[in-house]
Amino acid sequence: MVNRDTFSGYHPLVNFLYFALVLVFGMCFMHPICLGITLLGAAAYHLYLHGRKSLRFSLGDDTTRQMAMISNNVDILCEVTPEILDYMVSQNDKIACWYNEFPYATSDDPCSKGIGFGIGNGAPWDNKFFRWGVALAMDFEEVSLSIFDGAGRASAFPCITATTAGQELYYKPVVEWLQNEFKMELSDGTVITGADVWDPDYCERMAAELGIEGDRAYLEDMFGIGYWKYNPELAEKLFIEAGLEKKDDGWYFNGEPFVIHLTYLADTEAQAGRGVTAAYDQLTKFGFNCEISSESSATWDTINSTGEFEIRGIWPTGFITKDIYSQINGWDADLIKPVGEQSSGQGTRWNSEKATEIIHELAKVSPDSDESYQLGIEFLKTAVEDMPFIGFHSGVKFVPTNSTVWEGYPTAANAYNGPWWWWSCFKYIVPYITPVQG
Repeated sequence: MVNRDTFSGYHPLVNFLYFALVLVFGMCFMHPICLGITLLGAAAYHLYLHGRKSLRFSLGDDTTRQMAMISNNVDILCEVTPEILDYMVSQNDKIACWYNEFPYATSDDPCSKGIGFGIGNGAPWDNKFFRWGVALAMDFEEVSLSIFDGAGRASAFPCITATTAGQELYYKPVVEWLQNEFKMELSDGTVITGADVWDPDYCERMAAELGIEGDRAYLEDMFGIGYWKYNPELAEKLFIEAGLEKKDDGWYFNGEPFVIHLTYLADTEAQAGRGVTAAYDQLTKFGFNCEISSESSATWDTINSTGEFEIRGIWPTGFITKDIYSQINGWDADLIKPVGEQSSGQGTRWNSEKATEIIHELAKVSPDSDESYQLGIEFLKTAVEDMPFIGFHSGVKFVPTNSTVWEGYPTAANAYNGPWWWWSCFKYIVPYITPVQG
């Protein structure tokens, strides 16, 4: 039988030189054309070795991918849901995730999943009281259980994600401000404070719900340092402040029945999609007439850019470095274009003069300066006050590995890197993944 694997017929030095050059090429040449050539070459060689049937494992549905990993035909998957992971682990003891026990997934992916608003569409979407009303009308414990059975670190704030570093550097100082200084006044004289809107004990209640034990620091790392308080009475006041009217048969705006349209990306991004479904359930329970629909990936990015949506399951946040300029510069209001035109900035069209001024100031200062950090804190306070996006959790990634053939994947117990198979930093993980001996 002829061995189709051409590499096995060459001297080890030749193979070493080839793979060394491949790694150098992958690390140094980041132009899309170069990366495309790399991908096509790898795919062609994979097809040459394994035949056309191998395409099923690259392009198949969830069931095909699941069975491929169980039968040791796939080494890494990105990504699955908790129930799929649970089944795969029960069928193959070589399959594992970031943790070996709850929550299994890492919560340090820097893109919060949640709901964004089509602010560019005008009232009531452009009214902060309406957006605040949505935040307080939802019971986040129910939302969290609906998404991934309670797994995930709460990431409530707009624009910045509650990664481990983000929670320490930005969330904790802003929560302190929220609890002690935050005020929002309604036209009837009602003064809303942090105690009315912030729930610092979410982590403890969720731990009790799931039977998780640990000290406060452990629970905060797992579930977050708090979330928006479920406060339906105050939510109703906020909706009325935004111009809505509650009648016996539902909510009205400008004398017409008010309908909320929610959309999510179909067939992928399960965390975001389930979040939108949970929001739909919560707002319907609150009394709104809601419609929900999925959308094809063929049009998703275009509509995100043109802003032609009302409430949408998106992930416009980030947090990787202490200097947040690169994560927030897309919120610059100078980038906004009319709804229907493609925008180079955020599709929600949050038009904040104060936030834009901070972004412009950040562009002028050293990224490692204290001034940069303080500007970042002020930006996040501004975003909290205006609520252009309601985060649910940071990116919760169930990304299993199969150690039948390869070992050395990063895990919580061997955290030399995160399980970011889909990012370019995967090239820094590859040298640590080695064949299983014996």
